[in-house]
Amino acid sequence: MLSDFHPDENNNGESINNHMFLFEEYENKLPSLTEALTQLFRSVENNDKKVEELANDILNKCYYNIDRNYNQISLAFNNISKNDAYIICSYTCESKNYSYSPYKILNQNLIAKNRREGISKVSKYFYLLLKTLRKLPRYYPPINNNYLYRSIGEKVEISNDPFNEGFIPYIAGNQKTFWTFLSVTPNQKESYKFLRNDGGNKSGTIFTIGGDIWGYDIELFSFYREKEIILEPERKYKIDIAMPEINGIINVICSILTTPIVLDNN
Repeated sequence: MLSDFHPDENNNGESINNHMFLFEEYENKLPSLTEALTQLFRSVENNDKKVEELANDILNKCYYNIDRNYNQISLAFNNISKNDAYIICSYTCESKNYSYSPYKILNQNLIAKNRREGISKVSKYFYLLLKTLRKLPRYYPPINNNYLYRSIGEKVEISNDPFNEGFIPYIAGNQKTFWTFLSVTPNQKESYKFLRNDGGNKSGTIFTIGGDIWGYDIELFSFYREKEIILEPERKYKIDIAMPEINGIINVICSILTTPIVLDNN
């Protein structure tokens, strides 16, 4: 489940660090995964019964996946409880209604036009997920490569748009931000399956991401057992090279510049 979110949606630029008050109550008492999922689904669904059904669907998928694999997880990460594993797994699960999948709802709110409102709607799940991910060791690209990869079905704009003054194009030297959680892979070819398939031909954009690049390896937790690396949100990056389209593919090479958000004082 390498999520299909565009890595750099337009955003008003408000950092999560401007809204720390939304998480103050969670510093002393973490919400449960059930509470977090209930809040998450309530942001898109008003019917209480439907919200409960959506939350239970994800919880059951997490229980099924993690209970089978927890011995392997505990050997690899001795500080990760079964509940921690459920939390990480929940991000990778797809709902019966695909648009209600947790990662889609979370990331949609992280790029909301009113970002404070968007973050507040998913604050429990966001905080719980990020605190749990930070129990994992940082994953860095293989030393013989130094890059992680992400492909999307869209072709990004690599030239100035005179009709959109606020948009920052993918031109060498420009800086942009990954506002959402981002799924990447150390295997460039593995990322190709997320390009668009136009009559048997691939099209879209391949991001080759270097610089201060690290994330969390969640392969053992993933419902689909993919080699999925999760990057934290709000990672600023610089465009190093944006290659003109060749055979339907645009290649963007970029370098991560910033450190993670503060989140809290712990």
